[in-house]
Amino acid sequence: RLFSLEPETVLPRLTTEAGPLIAAAVVATMNIFERAVEDGLRTPTADLTPGAEVMVRVVHSILLTPQALVPLKTYDDLIGFAHSHLVPIVSRES
Repeated sequence: RLFSLEPETVLPRLTTEAGPLIAAAVVATMNIFERAVEDGLRTPTADLTPGAEVMVRVVHSILLTPQALVPLKTYDDLIGFAHSHLVPIVSRES
């Protein structure tokens, strides 16, 4: 709603000024990855930061621009995309 009411305020905070937002999301994602390692769901790696940042940046992009060439209109589309393309990125051993 804010995006439609105040795009001149919101858009920069989600794009060119999004560094703090992205950083906070990366830290939160790293915490999720660390719990997955503790639970035996993910192989321990030396640094979880790169995979977490890739995940956050891809998801951020999808949220800002959901439609391009790959169909991502439905929940099933998103889940299929995530399983095919995002899970391999973050589950590979580094």
